[in-house]
Amino acid sequence: MTLRNTEIFRWHGDIKPENILSVKGQWKLADFGFAKFKRQASIESSREAEITLDGGTVTYGITYNTCTRLRFIDRLIGPPESQSQADGGRATTTGVTQAVDIWSFGTVLITAATWIVLGHAGIRQFELLRQQGLSKLCQQRGTTFSIYGSFHDGRKLLPEVKAWSDYLKQCKRVGDTVTESVLDLVESRMLLEDPSARIRAKDLCLSLSTVLETATRERERRVEDSVTKWSVEPAVLEAIKAQQDINEEHYTWEALTTAEQREATDNGKLSEKVCELEYAFS
Repeated sequence: MTLRNTEIFRWHGDIKPENILSVKGQWKLADFGFAKFKRQASIESSREAEITLDGGTVTYGITYNTCTRLRFIDRLIGPPESQSQADGGRATTTGVTQAVDIWSFGTVLITAATWIVLGHAGIRQFELLRQQGLSKLCQQRGTTFSIYGSFHDGRKLLPEVKAWSDYLKQCKRVGDTVTESVLDLVESRMLLEDPSARIRAKDLCLSLSTVLETATRERERRVEDSVTKWSVEPAVLEAIKAQQDINEEHYTWEALTTAEQREATDNGKLSEKVCELEYAFS
């Protein structure tokens, strides 16, 4: 078998908010300490590649409990499939597909949506809601276990998570044209019980790009409608446009390396307004 006839599959294994960083205006996935790779023959590519994972983080991904051995059904951490495959020790005992990372990223997106709509207080409220749902689950099963704020009940998404998503859609700002579409994508394609039904990473990137493009067009349409319906003063529109230009130039500046920023400043490739932002945003 040659490398040409193989495909490399990748698992991050620890996707969570703390591991997604903003670097010079671009989002970067960090901390590959639990990442794994597997080379599989192309003739087997029709079958989902699987691998055993260890480590990770409570709530968002594949994880383990280093203090207590718990029965499988009570380890409500990580994606649902990790519950039937974890033995209470460090690792999953049978293979999991790359869909575990899709589940983890889905929980990150709904957490990010919570912060955008309701801020830090909303994050705490969301955690409390999930804990309450898990407490009810404990009472129904007649068991006790440490509550980690899981997003599922051991098999499928907690109903409290779906209810919270609906609540966010009602609370979002009128001008927010992104959040609802992202939440719909999370619910319908990411936080699914069946790993094979979850969206693939490549398709997820395309879907998120479509969401962003659609949201941008909708925002522009609303601005145009507001001009027609409400007779917005030209000075107001100019101020909005000026601020948008500043934001775009700031992100352009942030995406440059230090050397590129110095060269752009010396050669006058960027406007004086951008150069001023080096200090304004530092």
